[in-house]
Amino acid sequence: MPGHYPFLVIHDIDSPGLAVAARLVQAGLRAGEAVIYLSFSRPYDTIRRQIGRVMADPDLLRNLWILDCYSLVYMPEVVKPWDDHVRFADPRDPSDVYAQYMTALKACRATCDSVRSVYETLSDFIKIADADLVMHYLRRVVVLEETRHVRSLYLFWDEAIQGTIDQKYLRWFFSTTLVMRRTGPMTAATGISMTVGRVFRDSVELQWGADLRYDEAGLFQVCRARVSAFAPLVARLGYAPVPYGFLPGFQGPDRARHVVNFLFFMVAIDHDTHRPAVRYEADLDGQFHHGSDLLYALGQRAKAADPSLFLPDRFASFGDAEVAAILTAPDGCAPADLPGRAQLFRACARRLIDHHGGDAAALLDSAHGRLGGPGGLFALLRQFGAYEDPLGKKANLLVKILMREDLFHPLDPEAIDSAIDPVLMTMALRSGLVVCKDASVATGLAAGAQLDGYQIAVLRDLTRDAMRAVSEQSGVSLDRIDDLLWSYGRKALRLATPLDPEAAVHSELDSNVDLTELTHFVTFLNGLDEAADPAWRNVRQVSGPFTRYY
Repeated sequence: MPGHYPFLVIHDIDSPGLAVAARLVQAGLRAGEAVIYLSFSRPYDTIRRQIGRVMADPDLLRNLWILDCYSLVYMPEVVKPWDDHVRFADPRDPSDVYAQYMTALKACRATCDSVRSVYETLSDFIKIADADLVMHYLRRVVVLEETRHVRSLYLFWDEAIQGTIDQKYLRWFFSTTLVMRRTGPMTAATGISMTVGRVFRDSVELQWGADLRYDEAGLFQVCRARVSAFAPLVARLGYAPVPYGFLPGFQGPDRARHVVNFLFFMVAIDHDTHRPAVRYEADLDGQFHHGSDLLYALGQRAKAADPSLFLPDRFASFGDAEVAAILTAPDGCAPADLPGRAQLFRACARRLIDHHGGDAAALLDSAHGRLGGPGGLFALLRQFGAYEDPLGKKANLLVKILMREDLFHPLDPEAIDSAIDPVLMTMALRSGLVVCKDASVATGLAAGAQLDGYQIAVLRDLTRDAMRAVSEQSGVSLDRIDDLLWSYGRKALRLATPLDPEAAVHSELDSNVDLTELTHFVTFLNGLDEAADPAWRNVRQVSGPFTRYY
């Protein structure tokens, strides 16, 4: 489920809110993350025993900290210095809860880069403490959790609090709200209604079953037969990537620092550049550039004119007008979301200054060559708002470019994923690698209608799964598959549909592939082969609500 922390889960007495919280805890512990469990309705030993029963490896509990906000009031006889992973706080005193939480958070950060927290339950906290003091607590802690990237979930009993401070008021504090209600007899697919708020443009209602899983296959599905047919075509292309050659004018011992910082900032703002009525494209130095190509070309031109650009100490207070001057083409064509891109520049610069010595190259060094795991580059990048996308489009794109430029050599290249964006999603549908199972959604796509936020999230997720399956069967790494689908897909989307002739699709990768196999690849990619569903050959680029993720 996509979303932004902190989460507020409002659940009625018959819906499994506690089970949702338990899933969050289990996933965190299995991923090697630290978890702080704040319990207001049960003592610590009950929490530890219940979580321990479902963890196959008891050693994983070493990253579980329990903040017992129950026993001091209701069972003082059990309060004792049990171990370093259990702390006690008086729920009637939010300042005590805050102090103990900060101590636990500090202990977690000493052992793990990523931390999750669960409040079970916020409604009890408000009931037993002074409600205004709890609101002061939330105003401070929610912001702290956001800035420190703590993935927090707050459980709240539906209608438990009536009056001025109720669940309607509490929604203002949280980035994502989930309202769970029992709707009828439990089956494998239905029984619980979950309304997701503040994630997509409009609230989305989903039906969950007894296993607390939503059946996404009713929307889109990976077609394994098409994956198996496509994989050999990818392998036969024999694609061999070459460096991009960014910032050719920067040579010598300081080149790596300049290029790494330039790429870090440019990828951070590499999301949708077009506006509904204006395409971001222009001629630059006698060459036509479109979308991200123009973005990077203008960035390089500005950096060549002023070498101090794209370094954190310069960008920390960079103004909106200064960013506009860099990214606006000579003919006046500017990308969408200029203020947002300027904000990302500043936020990234300040975090580099505060945590990585003011240098993106130092950020790379701190990963010690690893992408995955708590201390890997992906985890470090998620600490930056520009790179927090759950599917990691920008993070994977940055790693891919750094590899091409011989600036980063991951010890675990298998951790790389595709940089999923609208081009890859569209080509997944055209080719039949992903099929649409919902007739109304298919009709809308054929008519050029936007997908809603949830539909896009599901399609992105399954496109990633399809790319992984192609990689496994072809033996071609995901970063190379990403190159091929994005480059040739992007060119195909600029031509009339259905493509005729299919070999007319060429890209900057032509010199790096076997051209005798290119026609077969492009034919399949655009759904023009005999086995393809002809209904998808005319699909234009899929779109959805604006996002800074891709």
